[in-house]
Amino acid sequence: VVLVLGAIYVAMCYIFAQMTLNPSRQPVALSPADYGLEYEEVEFHSLEGLRLKGWFVPGDPRKVL
Repeated sequence: VVLVLGAIYVAMCYIFAQMTLNPSRQPVALSPADYGLEYEEVEFHSLEGLRLKGWFVPGDPRKVL
């Protein structure tokens, strides 16, 4: 019984680690505009030559985080 519970625990830890460290990739279907936010499209190139694309959403200067 103890070995079975231990094996289940190890399997669950492994599955959780895999789901956390290797999430499934899904295309981004929504943009900040869909939520009523103003944004700029930005693009960077990494040192390895990868193109990184994203959005810059400026914050409200009157609000403090």
